[in-house]
Amino acid sequence: MKYNTELSPINTLFTVIITCCFFLLPATGMAEVAATPQWQITADKIIRYETPASIIAEGNVVLKKTRIVRQRKKVATGAGWSSLLGEKAAGKRPAAGQGQTVTRTLTTIKADWIVYDVDRGSVKARGHIFVRIGPDTLTAETGRLDLNTETGTFTNATIVRQAKNLHLEGRVI
Repeated sequence: MKYNTELSPINTLFTVIITCCFFLLPATGMAEVAATPQWQITADKIIRYETPASIIAEGNVVLKKTRIVRQRKKVATGAGWSSLLGEKAAGKRPAAGQGQTVTRTLTTIKADWIVYDVDRGSVKARGHIFVRIGPDTLTAETGRLDLNTETGTFTNATIVRQAKNLHLEGRVI
């Protein structure tokens, strides 16, 4: 029994196109996402281990802690006497279901490489570390963070606190 191993021109063209598309896709199109109850992790490469529960992420790593907030709009009542007396008019609360759902990012951590221990809530990071908590920022080369207490140790770091006009730099912070 003989098999015909010759591919038709259409099959060959199709195979070449699929192969080119796979290898020529941009790296950002291949990014991976992992999520834990509080943190969402995106990176170019993510490896997840069950025992111990940990995640290793490499390349353009971003950890985000977000919270979903439901904003309600106050409905103004009639002008009445409050405008004449210079008082603030009491707003009427809208009915349930009205308003907007907004996702707010509380904390963002960026680095080139991160190991996240899910059970302990700790992170080891290296390479172009950038941490933003509200208006405050931290940049460093390497670091260890405890996500539960929001504390850590960083090398070659810079901290900028907007609220107190504070700028700190040090080899170890």
